[in-house]
Amino acid sequence: MKHCLVVYYSRSGLTARAANAIADSCHADLEQIHYAAGPDYQPGNLRALWQALSGAQPALLAPRRDPRDYAVTILGSPVWAYHMAGPMRSYIAARRGRFRRVAAFCTMAGDGGADVLAAMAALAGQNLVASLALRDEQLGRDDYLAPTYTFGRVVSQMVDQLSDVPV
Repeated sequence: MKHCLVVYYSRSGLTARAANAIADSCHADLEQIHYAAGPDYQPGNLRALWQALSGAQPALLAPRRDPRDYAVTILGSPVWAYHMAGPMRSYIAARRGRFRRVAAFCTMAGDGGADVLAAMAALAGQNLVASLALRDEQLGRDDYLAPTYTFGRVVSQMVDQLSDVPV
């Protein structure tokens, strides 16, 4: 079994920045979620907001990696109007029951991080083994490096300690 998988959706690139730093810190494989329309497709602001508020689950391209192959899957989503991004909701819902353990992070301009992290855990059907909420201004100033590194190391150490414990 592999160590960690970081799965994220990023519209602006800020969540991608955090996902890459987390993956580097815990030597994880990285999987970006893409709409079924292709990697270059990004919905307009209103459609993205509607997806977040309505609970819509847009169609996605098939991912390359299976979370069943990993001890921990780290999920990352931006916060849109106190909700997780629609593509992350689609990913989690389609894979519920396939996660061994789940950690999560979110990026946000304002508030709502705790609500999104709780919603991700509930949709995955698991308690989070670790969580992190980052503000967009941290990601713009490189103030995210210390918290993402710490988060990744905590997850990695937890996996090392639980590697012999069945799920």
